[in-house]
Amino acid sequence: GSAWAGPASRPAVIAFEDGGQATYHVLESGEPEALDTLVFVIGGSGCSDVGAGLLPRVTGAMDMPARYLALNKRHVQPGARGDGGAEQCGRPFNEDDVPSRWVADTTAFVRSVLAGDAARWKKVVIVGASEGGAVAASVARATPEATHLVVIGDGGWSMRDNLRVLLGAEEVARAWSEITRSPDSAESMWLGHSHRYW
Repeated sequence: GSAWAGPASRPAVIAFEDGGQATYHVLESGEPEALDTLVFVIGGSGCSDVGAGLLPRVTGAMDMPARYLALNKRHVQPGARGDGGAEQCGRPFNEDDVPSRWVADTTAFVRSVLAGDAARWKKVVIVGASEGGAVAASVARATPEATHLVVIGDGGWSMRDNLRVLLGAEEVARAWSEITRSPDSAESMWLGHSHRYW
C-alpha cells in the first residue's frame, strides 16, 4: 500500500466572502507531482480539528495515492479534540455551527481548491463522516467535478432528507407522491427499488 507523508500539515487558513475564516489541512500520499486524485474529507459534529484525527485515519484507510484535504469548521482550534458535542466549543463556534454554514464553507473551499488546477484531477472524491456525510452529499451535488461520494456513518438525517440533498426537493416530493399512491406495488419502481421497498 501507499504511505502518507506523516501527520496532517500545519493548518492553513481560507478566508470566506463574508469575512469569516477557517483552517484546513493537506496530506499527500504518493509522489506529489504524479497525483491525479483529490480527496476532500468532511468531519462530523463538534469542534475537533479534523487534521488531528479524522484526516490521517481516512488517508490511511483509503490507502491510495492522492492529495487529501480537510476543512475545519470556523473557530476550531489547532489540535482540538472532542467527543462530537459542542458544549465545550464556545459561543463563536456555536453561532456558526449550523448545517447551512458547513455546506456553504465546504463548497467554497472545494471550489477554491479546484479553481487552482481542476484539469489535473481525474478523480475528485468527497468523503463525509458522521454528520459530515450529509454535508458531503450536498457538496458533491454542488460540485460537477466530483467523481465519487463516500459517506461514513451518516449522522442521522433521514433517507428522505439525504435524497433531497442528492436529487433535489422537487424530485423527491414528486416521487413520494407517486409512491404514496401505490405504496405496496412491487412493479412500480423508483431509483431501482419498488414502491414497496420505499
